[in-house]
Amino acid sequence: MASFSSAGPTALATLKPDVTAVGTNFYTAAQTVNSSGDLYDASGWTITQGTSFSAPLVAGAVALLKSAKPGLSAAQYRSLIINSARALPINDQTASPTLAGGGLLDLSRAVSSTLTASPTSVDFGAGRNTVDGSVDVRVTNTGAGTDTFSATVETAAGALAPATTPSTFTLDPGATQTVTVTLSGKDLDPGSYSGFVTFAGTTGASETRVPYWFGSAGSTPAGIAILQTGSGSARQSVSRAIVLRVVDIAGLGLDIRPTVEADASGARVNSVYPTGDIAGTYAVDIRLGTSNATFTITVGDVKQTAIVGLN
Repeated sequence: MASFSSAGPTALATLKPDVTAVGTNFYTAAQTVNSSGDLYDASGWTITQGTSFSAPLVAGAVALLKSAKPGLSAAQYRSLIINSARALPINDQTASPTLAGGGLLDLSRAVSSTLTASPTSVDFGAGRNTVDGSVDVRVTNTGAGTDTFSATVETAAGALAPATTPSTFTLDPGATQTVTVTLSGKDLDPGSYSGFVTFAGTTGASETRVPYWFGSAGSTPAGIAILQTGSGSARQSVSRAIVLRVVDIAGLGLDIRPTVEADASGARVNSVYPTGDIAGTYAVDIRLGTSNATFTITVGDVKQTAIVGLN
């Protein structure tokens, strides 16, 4: 995963992202008019990176998918893109849904897939140590023939796996089956419990992988996310120069105030205080010195740095 790629869960403890697409070493057209402008290369081509390129790659895939499989609903095209994505291996393990969503975009699998899902992911939310919930997933056969589908479960994070009812069913073309996905557990350690419910037919079409997630809240800081940094003039006081969020091992906000220290550039920290209505979110007011300043943020055993620059 690229260092600039965001990860889940969301601030409201829901599953994200939906799907992953290539955004590094991206070979694309360049402009040849303004040598001082963005994406300039005299050859007309360049290699670049960013979510600004992975996002339109997904949009283009949807356009091609609609051309190849006309007549479906927007929700069905969305499912075909998300739920046909292939497993993304990271360190010899399948990337969890909070890191890669349904997986890595694979247009050929989306075109060959004959099963859509609604919703595209199963979100059990967050709790403390215990989960007991069910989510109904409606799966529809968009293929031209009758097929029999079987559901299996692959865990990606944590050993807790959901049950599916029914686990095997037959669908005529255009028919829909409701599958209930149930996750139950107690005395759970803090962390994420996630994986994929996979539906496979007998016709050889692509598998339909529906990610699931539950977050068991903890009380120990595990990360500091920098949400925004500001800038200012030399010796200027800057309100909300840094906004950050303290999170636990499940990625959930944790209300533990961090300490923030300035480097030796003459900058100083004026105050650190809670902000907004999302747990674990803090703002930092500072006074700049005469150069860019690096601030070290500490909570428990976790450290992070943020740079506030001069205008």
